[in-house]
Amino acid sequence: MIKVLALGHLPKWRGGRQTSGLATGIFDLHDSVNSLNADIEVIIAATDVFVTEKVFGNTKVLGWTKGILLKHLLKRVYRAPIFLMGAYKISKGKHLEDLSFTRVFLKLVFLDYSIEREKPNILHLHGNISALFKDYLWHKDLPVMLRLHGINGFNESLKCYEEHKQIEKSITKIRFNVVTFVTNSILNEWKDKYGSFGCDMFGVINGYNPDVFHVVSPMPDKEYDLITFSSISEGKGQLRVLEAMNKLKKDGISLKYLIIGGGDQGYIDKVKEYSKSNDLLVVIKDYCPQNEIPSLLAKAKYFILPSSKEGFGKVYVESVASGIPVILPENLPVVNEHIFNEKNALFIKDSTTESIYNVIKDLPEIQFTPNEIASTVSALSWKNIAKDYVNIYKKVVNDVQA
Repeated sequence: MIKVLALGHLPKWRGGRQTSGLATGIFDLHDSVNSLNADIEVIIAATDVFVTEKVFGNTKVLGWTKGILLKHLLKRVYRAPIFLMGAYKISKGKHLEDLSFTRVFLKLVFLDYSIEREKPNILHLHGNISALFKDYLWHKDLPVMLRLHGINGFNESLKCYEEHKQIEKSITKIRFNVVTFVTNSILNEWKDKYGSFGCDMFGVINGYNPDVFHVVSPMPDKEYDLITFSSISEGKGQLRVLEAMNKLKKDGISLKYLIIGGGDQGYIDKVKEYSKSNDLLVVIKDYCPQNEIPSLLAKAKYFILPSSKEGFGKVYVESVASGIPVILPENLPVVNEHIFNEKNALFIKDSTTESIYNVIKDLPEIQFTPNEIASTVSALSWKNIAKDYVNIYKKVVNDVQA
């Protein structure tokens, strides 16, 4: 049995505090690995779960309390200097919330506690910030994998993109056993901008959970022309959709738009104010549990998310898996994975208001049935993607033993 310890967050609907697709994807991937009965067990060490242990689906999740971490550290006080030094070096000069000294220190201690408790064969880190922890592990011989979900260092819509760029440059110099990327486009872009990690690098795309995202039958009448479920932020572009709708309204065309999600409260207030002041047909719903999304998707003709930047954007796949075609910018990395085509998508030239307007001003009637649309992504279930990770985990163990 190969035991893998994955560091991450959990989505709200699985007992955590996150509403992001990233957290859901981390859980769904590892839960699917566990469901395969492939002599591999993944345990998730969740930094936003505050009980000792829980089981969700097929997966054991470790959490923490201050008492647990204090007890662990008191028995291993000689390790404190390396965690303190790591917290200082990682957080020094950074303005990112996840990189405060205290948070980094607690995460390093929690990670050490989890490794001691589970004694894994592999540590699986997710994202560029978690990658920084690798050099401050007490267990230096533990094989470490990294999964990267995108490049933030050149995303100028992020306030701290320059800090992300410095982090991404620095982690490329860290030695991992394997690094995977959620698209081949991001892998190639990373090589181009930062170079190679000096280990095996694979593109393994994101999947979707077919137990949640499937065609609702019978399909209800279409109450909305457009729907978005995502974090609500400038980079995701909900306000730009409203600006395009306002232009359409002046042309005498009214569309109805459902927005689902939480996020940047200042931006959410802008979206609400713009909608109200221009008397647009917009409904905004706060966070919904994942299992409620498909029934809302079924009420819309098209899913739209004109993001200026996405690592992958699995919400597009989840929408198509639910039988709803998507509208997305043609320059996103996921488009190069040949998932979307004339059978399941409309393409926007870029994420600007004008490009959105040019596409939604004349939305065509859907030419395919929901089941036909959903069939275009049927191979992308998390269980299929999990098989790739099973092979990678086995390769890491075999390479270490060789």
